[in-house]
Amino acid sequence: LLFASGTMIIIVKDRMRKQPQNSTSVSPLEKKASMGEVDAMIQLADQYDHIGEPQKAFLWYEKGAIAGDPGAMYMICRMYEAGRGVAQDHQLGAIWCQKARARTGIRGSW
Repeated sequence: LLFASGTMIIIVKDRMRKQPQNSTSVSPLEKKASMGEVDAMIQLADQYDHIGEPQKAFLWYEKGAIAGDPGAMYMICRMYEAGRGVAQDHQLGAIWCQKARARTGIRGSW
């Protein structure tokens, strides 16, 4: 604002100090997930997985799985089996696949 008065520039500078660009604000989706909304947990995990942050994705899938979501259970199964976002552990992967199958009623292997 080149044409603004000195007072206006001070106000703008004060606003900039209150809201720095590198602040870590919580997204509405993360807020919903943190409040226990399972669908939001899964959406957030999917977003983290999509942008290449598998550790964060794993944490949110795990929360969804613990809350009883079979899709999240399956993702946890696959992530353990592949070692993506978590240390590879075929035994834990098999346990989560079994839980997902039991929750959905699907028989056989995935």
